Amino acid sequence: MASVELVKWQRPTNSAALLGNCDIPLQVGTYVVIVRFGVNGKTKEGKPMFFYVGKTETEMMWDKDITDKLWM
Repeated sequence: MASVELVKWQRPTNSAALLGNCDIPLQVGTYVVIVRFGVNGKTKEGKPMFFYVGKTETEMMWDKDITDKLWM
């Protein structure tokens, strides 16, 4: 199983950032994450998941309560 880091807490700025070519700062809130998997030229999209960013590093987590209510 692969592990991918999508968001990282930036300790110098005390904020979260979406990782990419250029890190994108994230405000406090809940975000929808949809992961697309690609193998041999074919792609498959996963179910939407919700990710919560709070004011501290310990408040950055997958929001299972929202995800479970909407998609399970």
